[in-house]
Amino acid sequence: EQLTEISKYQMLSISLTSVASTLTSVMSLRYVIYPVQVLFKSCKPVPVLVLNTIMGRTYPLKKYVNVVIITTGVALFMGGGSSTSKHSGGSSGDSTLFGATMLITSLFFDGVTGANEDRLMAAEHVEP
Repeated sequence: EQLTEISKYQMLSISLTSVASTLTSVMSLRYVIYPVQVLFKSCKPVPVLVLNTIMGRTYPLKKYVNVVIITTGVALFMGGGSSTSKHSGGSSGDSTLFGATMLITSLFFDGVTGANEDRLMAAEHVEP
């Protein structure tokens, strides 16, 4: 195995975004239930794909179609089901919205982490 010359700054950047993703994801559990978190996190390919595309990487059309299908399936699953749950007070909706915002932030950090990892692996010829 060859040693690489990845700088400590680059490794720190990946580490911080990974920790931030985990932190915001775990903190969101105070505001949303676990199945909602799992469904949100299953959309992780979206920010990774978008940020990699912004950074100049191209993917075959099949990859984009797969991500759209996965995301659509998750959205349909989340939107389905019974809406007969009773909320006590008006702050429950705000709380859920805050939890969803934290999950979106977590997905953003996942995207940044994935894009940086892909860029470094390609530039430094590092294999998984």
